Amino acid sequence: MIAAQGADFKKFEQKLALDSTAPMVLELKADRSGFVSRCDARIIGEVIRDIGGGRLTRESSINYDVGLDRMAKPGEAVKKSAALCRIHIANPAQGKVALARLRTAFAISPRKIRIAPLAHGIIA
Repeated sequence: MIAAQGADFKKFEQKLALDSTAPMVLELKADRSGFVSRCDARIIGEVIRDIGGGRLTRESSINYDVGLDRMAKPGEAVKKSAALCRIHIANPAQGKVALARLRTAFAISPRKIRIAPLAHGIIA
């Protein structure tokens, strides 16, 4: 499909093989050991948008090299100083702001939380 749309498939595969294409990668570290009890998708989405991975207006451009990966999920055990996520950014100023905002997206509790099932039933 990529080749059918006129893209260079070899370049796409080369880029895909890289760990990151952003100029900088930072890690948000857990401030204590425990279990991830909150991972706020709204804050995460806003941070991605604000670092250039999304649009505020139709005219806004998207930087496909920035974003987040390796996010800890609710219920997951984490040790102090373990990465809660990696932030791919274009410049250091973005990193400082993104780290501060993302810190509010995650909460760690001493006990494992109960995770609700993703599907409650199947309608036939």
